[in-house]
Amino acid sequence: MQRDVPGFIVNRLGCAMYREAAPLLETGVADLETIDRSIRQACGLWASICGPFRWIDITGGPGLYARAMRGVLPTLNNSPSLPPTLEDPPTSFYDYAPGEMERWHQQLHEHAWSLFTRTTGKP
Repeated sequence: MQRDVPGFIVNRLGCAMYREAAPLLETGVADLETIDRSIRQACGLWASICGPFRWIDITGGPGLYARAMRGVLPTLNNSPSLPPTLEDPPTSFYDYAPGEMERWHQQLHEHAWSLFTRTTGKP
């Protein structure tokens, strides 16, 4: 059965990641740069070519992930409230030099376009 849900698929998965990232920062597990780098180097490796279920299949299968998740799930943040970091958010998390935010936007645009043309074969 397929149906609409608040936030749609990608935003819901993103919210789960953001909800977990904020407490990792707040509790001192890692700093901003480490959390961001970890996601880029892990999810960035596979997310542009396959989704979470194919990733599970090609990296050990559902049984392996079930065993790993049993230990992790009880420790994940499952609060229905916003994390304090997002409750009263700063304007941005990083301090950007003049023009740096625009360079990040451009890099994102170029990367997205590159993935689109590579996966669709369309210019």
